[in-house]
Amino acid sequence: WLLGVAGTVPACDPAGADLCGLDRAEDISAIPGSPWLAVSTAGGNSGVWFVEPRGRQRVALEVGPTLRIRPDGARLGATDCPGPPARLHAGGNDVARLGRRLHLVVINRAAPGTPVRDGDERIEWFELATRRGDAPAATWAGCTPIPASYALNDVALAADGTLFATHPFDRPRTPEDGATLRRRWLAGEPTGFALRWAARDGWSQVAGTALSFANGIAVSRRGPTLAVAGTYSGALLLVDLRDGEVRRVPLPMTPDNVTPLPGGRFVVAGHSGAPVTGVDPCRDPTAVPCGFPFIVAEVDAQARLRRLFEHDGSRIPGASVAVPAAGQWLLGSAFGDRVTVLPRRR
Repeated sequence: WLLGVAGTVPACDPAGADLCGLDRAEDISAIPGSPWLAVSTAGGNSGVWFVEPRGRQRVALEVGPTLRIRPDGARLGATDCPGPPARLHAGGNDVARLGRRLHLVVINRAAPGTPVRDGDERIEWFELATRRGDAPAATWAGCTPIPASYALNDVALAADGTLFATHPFDRPRTPEDGATLRRRWLAGEPTGFALRWAARDGWSQVAGTALSFANGIAVSRRGPTLAVAGTYSGALLLVDLRDGEVRRVPLPMTPDNVTPLPGGRFVVAGHSGAPVTGVDPCRDPTAVPCGFPFIVAEVDAQARLRRLFEHDGSRIPGASVAVPAAGQWLLGSAFGDRVTVLPRRR
């Protein structure tokens, strides 16, 4: 592991290239056929923004009384979804095309610090309509309730409507549970896994995906591969969804989120300092924006690794997700106050 110290970085400059005011933009998904992206943040009643980086435009996904709902009453997701959300505490998100229609799925978390019961957390489904020059129009199309036994971190949507998600760890119930969990992370012991949800079968564990803090997840757009990042395993698992074969790719960092690319490739971003303890200085909310050394890497369909970008975290927030768009890298951070925009080196 590379050595590096986390610490605060300068506040975002509104006159610079970065997209300021996006609090803890921990996940970003490109919207196919459009210059817009869906960004999950910690702010507002929704926490989801549609962002167009070239024109520096942004539009919030409205939740509540103004939320658009499919007028035909048809629903995606689970049949026991109780109805549209009153608020959206956004977690991981993904955008994919089901047939001819684009869909956004996003984890809707319970309020921080509250006990979680079955269905308190869920995955929201939205249909997206895109028109040239306009921000995407989102229509709520259903939800998938999450059992309280799962604490989902990220979600991926396959072209057949199957959801995949990561359960990084069981929620600690006591301080002693929390201390034990941290010791297991330090030892790199498995604490979580990937999950599959389908309308007919419900939730099930994806075999062979036990990881230490299962984190980012993505499914290849035109292939049978599921990619699952194990943060404290320091690895990316490539799961063949046809036969269940699992290939393990060691990584030079503790990976966070995963972004699918054409040709069965995936981009992974993550911290390259000391595992577990390396981002401890960033956990205090007053320390945000916080930088830490990170690496952005690509894993291809043959499980070969290529480093794309490295930074010591001294000037920009440490990246938890990296998305290529219009010749640039867009970097989001769970400890940032912006989406960082950098030239994409070839």
